[in-house]
Amino acid sequence: RLGANTQLTRRGKCKNIYAAAGDLPRPAAPLSVRRWVNIEQQAQYKFLLQLDGHSCSWRLQFLLATNSAVIKQSSYYWEYWYSLLQPYQHFWPFWEKSPYDILPILENVTQPSMERTMRRIGARGSALAHRYLNPHARQCYWRALLELYSNRLQQPPSLAAWPRAQPVATAPREGWHGPKSARGRPRIDWEGLHGKLRAWRRSDRESLRRVVLRVEAELAEAQLSGERLQSDVELRSPDIRASQQ
Repeated sequence: RLGANTQLTRRGKCKNIYAAAGDLPRPAAPLSVRRWVNIEQQAQYKFLLQLDGHSCSWRLQFLLATNSAVIKQSSYYWEYWYSLLQPYQHFWPFWEKSPYDILPILENVTQPSMERTMRRIGARGSALAHRYLNPHARQCYWRALLELYSNRLQQPPSLAAWPRAQPVATAPREGWHGPKSARGRPRIDWEGLHGKLRAWRRSDRESLRRVVLRVEAELAEAQLSGERLQSDVELRSPDIRASQQ
């Protein structure tokens, strides 16, 4: 039943993360199989499991926003906003050694004494998603990223060179919420800004300018010190970790 590469410790516990279910210290509780349900229906559950696919899972942002406690697979796949996430604050990690880590974790987090802790984790994860992952916040990120990128071009981009360029159409609602959902309303009340829009845009541009200057200063400091910048994805890559050992 064990794979050819399986090694056993002196205590007889399996070290291979792909060991058979019979090698677990306790039998897994039978779990029922459900048909696919949408995100709003998943919000009815206390705990939601986040697993990687072929890369980082796009649905993590939606799971966090449900106010349920997210149990997230440890992974070196990385999205730009993952640096905001703190384990045991916004989610509960598992699969740090083996996929079977989920069994003792479920036994732990479902204890009555953990009820308040898991509710707080769900609330903090939801607050983070709604504050930093709404369409306007994402737009701020992309604007800063594109401006930083354009600063490195020999010839700054200009729409004059692209006479057929069209402005991107804005979505009338936000995220995955239905058109009749109150949570699907735009985050910014553009009609309420009537008469104040010019001042708002000036403040918005100034905020973006400060972000770009701060990042440029950090990049310049790293270059002067000779530090090699690596992305979080690179630092978590098994190939990178193996080469550093």
